Amino acid sequence: MRASIVICTFNRRELLQRTLASIGQLQQVDGAGEVVIVDNASTDGTGPWLREHWLGAAPGPGWVRVLVEEEHLGHSYARNAGWRQARGEWVLYTDDDVTMAPDWAARLIAEGEASAADAVCGPVRPVWERSPPGWLVPELWGRLALVDHGQENCWLVEQQAHPVGANFGIRRSVLAELSGFDVRLGRVGSRLSSGEDLDLFRRLRASGRRVRYVAGAGLHHWIPATRLERRYFRRWHWQAGLADAPWLGERGMPCWWGIPRWRYRDAVVSAWRRAGGILSRREPATFWLELRLWYFAGLLVGQASEPFRRLHGRRRSAP
Repeated sequence: MRASIVICTFNRRELLQRTLASIGQLQQVDGAGEVVIVDNASTDGTGPWLREHWLGAAPGPGWVRVLVEEEHLGHSYARNAGWRQARGEWVLYTDDDVTMAPDWAARLIAEGEASAADAVCGPVRPVWERSPPGWLVPELWGRLALVDHGQENCWLVEQQAHPVGANFGIRRSVLAELSGFDVRLGRVGSRLSSGEDLDLFRRLRASGRRVRYVAGAGLHHWIPATRLERRYFRRWHWQAGLADAPWLGERGMPCWWGIPRWRYRDAVVSAWRRAGGILSRREPATFWLELRLWYFAGLLVGQASEPFRRLHGRRRSAP
């Protein structure tokens, strides 16, 4: 089998239905393919709906339907369950709130094969529920799983922004060699966090493998109005800091109290520049600096509570 499309979902049945309608229009790929839906312990009726309304027939010529139920709550657990169930040479990950063109999967695989890439990715463009606010500068678009590296296919090098989990594919053999996603990272239920995809791409590059950007394999990502509020971004960065704290010191960087030393300098500079922006009435343009402070505060609190988590065995271990 050539390709496995993996979608992990948690309590977003209505959005998932739109995504599955889009997938139903996908062109067949050479060697056939499958669509693997991982229901990560949803409580909104997603599982029964999938079993009753989705499993009956293939979503398109050559595509087989597979449903996986992962009861261990966490996006990384769900993603690992997906690739372990997958039978395709390529595992294509996308989200449960996107739509794509009929040739999306075919473009990713064709470019991956032609370039002998180990992983592929494409742009993710927004579908706004309402107009984005002025403080939503490009530096923050990645928090909404939005990415665009231009109109030409290219290799992603270390200095460029990494792909996002909403639109990337990787050879299953490579994913197995890397042991999949680190279950200490990523969203758990409604808790905002991420990092599991960035961690995977860092390990991918460290192993000498290459990532190919496919400009024509784009997706459209639904951005609800609730994600265009400042409190959403503050909560995202705070919870990301909490989630990153237990493992941040494992990268071998010089640390103070388990936090890389450069983070302390960055917090001081960000606070100074944020204060200057407010005083000079450039507050919207410097909001992203405040978010760096929320992330740093999350790191501090996360480190303070780490001994308690270890004492009570709460720290999640990698697979």
